Amino acid sequence: MPRSFYSDDEEVLPTPGRNEPIDPKLENSESPNLHNLTFLHGMAIRTSPLLEKYSSKARQLLLEKYTLIDAELATQKSALNNEWSITKEKYNSIVVEPLLPSVIGILTTVLATGVAVSKRGIVVRTFIPAFAGVFVYRQTMPLSYQNSVKFLVEQEARVPEFHEARIEAVNQLHSLQADVSKATAEGNAALTRQIHSLRASIKELFK
Repeated sequence: MPRSFYSDDEEVLPTPGRNEPIDPKLENSESPNLHNLTFLHGMAIRTSPLLEKYSSKARQLLLEKYTLIDAELATQKSALNNEWSITKEKYNSIVVEPLLPSVIGILTTVLATGVAVSKRGIVVRTFIPAFAGVFVYRQTMPLSYQNSVKFLVEQEARVPEFHEARIEAVNQLHSLQADVSKATAEGNAALTRQIHSLRASIKELFK
C-alpha cells in the first residue's frame, strides 16, 4: 500500500483561529488585557491591578505630604521675614547714632572695669562693669540711650509683675539711701560734737 504523504499529520489538531474560528471564551482568556499593559520601548509590560491601586494611593499620599511641607516651609519663611523686618525696624528706631566708635569705647570700658574689679566679690564683679558700660553708653550715644530706656519701659508695662518688682526695688534703694544719708549725717554731727568737746577740753587745759 502506498504511503500517504501527509500520514504523519493525521493526528495534528487544527490551531484555533487559523484553520477554524477561535472559541469566544478561549479568545477572552488568551487576549491581553490592555488596561493592565504599559508599553515601554515597544515592549508590553503587564502590571497587577492591586499594585497599581496601592502605588497610586502612595503617589497621591506623597504628593499631599509634599504639598503640605512646601506650604509649611513657605509659611515659616514668610514669618521669619516678617520677624526680621520688625526687628530691623525696631533696631533702626532705637539706635540713632553710628555704632562705631561708640561700641568700641563701651566694650573697652566694660572690659577694663571687669579687670579692675576682678578680685572683688561676685556682686561687684557683676554689676560694676554693667553700670560702667551703661554710663559710657549714655554719654557717647545719648539719643540711643533714651530710645533704649523708652523701649524697656514699654516692654516692662506689658509685664505687671516685673514692673511692681522694679518699683519695690527702687523704693527699697531709696529707703536705703535715706538711711545711709541719715546715718552719715548723724555720724558727722557726732564727730563734730566730739571735736568741739575735745577743743573745749584742750582750751580748758591750757588756761
